Amino acid sequence: MHRIVEATLDSLPGRYGEVLEWKYIDGLSVAEIASRLDVGAKAAESLLTRAREAFRDAIVEMFGAPDDLRMPDGGASG
Repeated sequence: MHRIVEATLDSLPGRYGEVLEWKYIDGLSVAEIASRLDVGAKAAESLLTRAREAFRDAIVEMFGAPDDLRMPDGGASG
């Protein structure tokens, strides 16, 4: 599982993988991430939101979404 997560993080565009690692592996706060990126807290929050969505989409693309995450039209919820 660790290798799958690592490979997925590495495949994400831009700084998405990096900010997710900072948040969930290193345990940095949004304020600390914002400081590292030299952006405001709102910008860091937005980046984290987009990064989470990209991570979820990459996992769904690799493995498919569980039935409870599928929308009635067949797409992934989000």
